[in-house]
Formats: sequence, C-alpha cells, structure tokens
Amino acid sequence: TTEARNLALFETDNAEGYIAIFGTASATNHGYGFADPGNKFMAGMKYSHNTDKLTLATVTSSNVGIGDTDPSEAKLSIDGVQSGDKGINLKQDQVQEGLFIDQNTNHNAISIDSENTTQYGIYVESDALTTGSAGYFYSDSSDTSTRNVVKITNDHASATGATCLFIDQDADHNSIFVDSEHTTSIGLDMQCDALTTGYV
Repeated sequence: TTEARNLALFETDNAEGYIAIFGTASATNHGYGFADPGNKFMAGMKYSHNTDKLTLATVTSSNVGIGDTDPSEAKLSIDGVQSGDKGINLKQDQVQEGLFIDQNTNHNAISIDSENTTQYGIYVESDALTTGSAGYFYSDSSDTSTRNVVKITNDHASATGATCLFIDQDADHNSIFVDSEHTTSIGLDMQCDALTTGYV
C-alpha cells in the first residue's frame, strides 16, 4: 500500500517488523497496523474519513484468524470458541439481508459439515410469518441439462428409520400443492419398483 508511516511505536533491533500509526497526505485514511521493511502496511485497522468506515485490513495474500493461529484455509477463520458461546452471533435490525453471500465461482455457496446426532443440521424458526415463507428455493436458468432444483438423499441402506421428507400440517389446508405448466411430462412421478408389502 501507499500509506506513509508517521510514527513507529516499536521496532525490533533487526528491523524485521514494527507497529506504526499512519495517515495519508490527503487525510482520507488513518489507522495503525503491523509493518515490515518490505511493506509499510501488513495488517491492522484503517479508518476512511471519506466513507466514515473502520476496516480490519490486510495485504491481499493475508488471512485473519480469531482464535486460530494458522488461518491458512480461509480469509477469516474462527476457532477455539469458549463453552456456551456461539461461533458467530449476528443481529440485524435493518430492513436488509442479515447475511448475504455473492458466490461467483462454480462451487458450493454454503457447505456444512455437521456432526450432530439428535439436533438439526439447519434450523429455521419463523413465528411471525404472514405472506412470507420459512424457506425459498428459486432458479431462473434456461439450461436444458437434467438436474434437481432441490435434492434430498439418504445414502445408507441400513437407515431404515430415516424419512427423506416429512410434512406435519396442523391446519385445514394443502400439505402438498403442485402447480406445473408441463404439457407432455409427468406432474408427479413416483417409482417404487421394489415394493412387496409396502405402499405407494
């Protein structure tokens, strides 16, 4: 970066690194951070007078670890959460998304590896719903490749007590409603070729 070092608070004897307070000539960026002889700013806090924003900043190749002494696997890595604490707690009081992910590469936008046994992998509680939904999956892709917009897989033959989709409807209304615009395809297709004494 081009931040000018105004004051070095501490510098090692061999000049391998120092802590500095800096400010740009235009007074648009101020802050403090860690530096070394090859780079005037490696990581620290930056404040922009123009945008009134305080930023935890690093050089492009650096990662940030909270409780993780080697955050080499992610731009932000959190580890060592204390007993009784949440890993991340986010409270949103504005009429905007609480969490927004803009995934621009061909990979999972959200990936969860859960070791829970009696609890839910994902739990959504929406007790104030009126015309909204607890969950919404939407696709507007015109690609004709075969795919499943929503897919549920129970991948172990021994899990005979697992139900792939369970619906508990306590109101006098539809449990399942299908609105299809197809002309030659099947609206609802159920294949149970291995049935003996079971039911469709």
